[in-house]
Amino acid sequence: MKKTVLFLIAFAAAFFSAAADQTALLKQTLSKTPWFAGKNLSESRKKELAASATAKTAIARADQYLAQSFPFPFPDLYLDFQKTGNRSRFQAVYDQYTRAIAMLSTAYYTTGKHAYLKKLEELVLKVCDFPTWVLPAHDKKLINFSGKNVEIDLASSLMGWRLATVLGLFRKDLSPAAALRLQQELNRRILDPFYQISIGKRAPFWWMKRKMNWNAVCLAGITGTILAVEPDYEKRLRMLNTVLDYSKYFLDSFLPDGYCSEGAAYWNYGFGHYLYMAAMIYLATDRNVNLLEQSATKAPATYPERIVIGGGWLPAFADCNYKTRIAEQYLDLHDLQLGQAEKRQPLGWFPELLLPAELCKPNAQETPRKETLEEISIFPDGAVAVMRPGKSSACRIAAAVKGGHNDELHNHNDVGSYTVVVDGKAPVTGDPGPEVYNAWTFGPKRYENPIMNSFGHPVPRPAGQLQVPGKETGALLLKEKKDSRSFLWKLDIRQAYRVPSMTRLERSFLYSREKSGSFTVTDTVEFSKPESFETALIAFGGYKQLSPDTLELEFSGAKLIASIDTDGEPFTISSSAIPGKYQGGLKPQRIAIQLKNAVRKAEIRITFTPAPNPGR
Repeated sequence: MKKTVLFLIAFAAAFFSAAADQTALLKQTLSKTPWFAGKNLSESRKKELAASATAKTAIARADQYLAQSFPFPFPDLYLDFQKTGNRSRFQAVYDQYTRAIAMLSTAYYTTGKHAYLKKLEELVLKVCDFPTWVLPAHDKKLINFSGKNVEIDLASSLMGWRLATVLGLFRKDLSPAAALRLQQELNRRILDPFYQISIGKRAPFWWMKRKMNWNAVCLAGITGTILAVEPDYEKRLRMLNTVLDYSKYFLDSFLPDGYCSEGAAYWNYGFGHYLYMAAMIYLATDRNVNLLEQSATKAPATYPERIVIGGGWLPAFADCNYKTRIAEQYLDLHDLQLGQAEKRQPLGWFPELLLPAELCKPNAQETPRKETLEEISIFPDGAVAVMRPGKSSACRIAAAVKGGHNDELHNHNDVGSYTVVVDGKAPVTGDPGPEVYNAWTFGPKRYENPIMNSFGHPVPRPAGQLQVPGKETGALLLKEKKDSRSFLWKLDIRQAYRVPSMTRLERSFLYSREKSGSFTVTDTVEFSKPESFETALIAFGGYKQLSPDTLELEFSGAKLIASIDTDGEPFTISSSAIPGKYQGGLKPQRIAIQLKNAVRKAEIRITFTPAPNPGR
């Protein structure tokens, strides 16, 4: 006990010492004048940027925007969310403005053509006329819309950064009236509220102490705004210190092994914006303050290479769209800032794409990106494992599995879930991901939704019961065994259910690289009295029954054979659509494998193997 206390005291002392050193370094090295992405880009790098595929795409889209009219989304579309719960209709129009401002800014920055500036100024002034930059889903009481308060959310912070960079880069090109109006709005909507927080005259926004993606995303946008358009050096320094103080909450959202329980999509969104913030501070301090050198960023930075299943596919655990990929621009920012790459092609939107352009070393050759996927990646704290063919050229199957618990960030009731990818082409079965967000997604009725509760996941249903939410539902690892040919994980998942008569519920995952590969999911259950029992698999696409115990699943040209074994117990197979609207347009089927008779003991085994491939 004494050793533990001494360790904690030493750790705390080191932590506060590091924070003090970082604050001192920030004060010594922060640019005395405002800094913004693109400010210090050399002419040669600017020409390279203009010649890049990203800039050419932006210019082509900017050309389309020149003649386009943009609807004013207030008040009708904004209030539509209050009436219907639909988030998409307002956000679609809001996103039109965001995209257009980004593309027009890139086009003007790289070509200098006045037509782009004229349209850009028109849209900027329209956005300045918006009653609020906060999304209606984040303004349920309409206090921002009505002008009763000014808050900062995901959308307003990033809008602030984008417009602050426009003002920083083009202040002399914009009309004096437009530049003045934009500065006033950035002050009112971003800088003034945050400064009041930094001097203790206003309570922090709710997200500032939350261990989640909001923290990093909002602070990134605020950082970009502070650096670009706050003229007072002391105010800039104070606000940036506030950013650094509160950004530690985001880093605490990752488990010690680096696992992101919000899902891979939120690693992109959350840690990706943390990387933007880090890059801005790094460049604004003449490459002296490097947040990526903190120990707290090391494990989260390794998440991408350990979570990819194969072919770029990611498990759709938590609120992760099955189509999500790890965004290359975030990997580039990480590598460039740590000196692991000298040059990468610019990716992303304005102003994000200006950051890697400035981070690149002059006259350097592009550093190729290396993908090194190990055979087995295990997140012991996150209770997630990813299994890959590795050196086996014959094995055609890869999978990810999770234990976890039902109180994770962006949680689904999904203890025991998994995803299977075939030939690197597509996930064919497993976890289908989240619904299209609406007013009820994050409310008290979240787990009444079949997409979010265990009905929409490939997990058992003992005694007709679904899983329950809560941290006490955690899976227990009973056995782990691995060698060059196979990997076994056995989990106790009984605590995820509230079935008094259930004395045992174990789920084992066996992955094999033998021949073309296989993945077997086995559920073993015991009750104190006879109960019904079923398990389920989720078909991402079509399926057909080849025999009483064999199914063929197909999705995006990839096929799996699912062989069912119940140790002689008679069973039925039935399918049903999962109610709701999935992100990515997925329309999965839940295929229930239900024992015909009530049982005291039972075992259901499903073995997935790749369908024969004539081309191999």
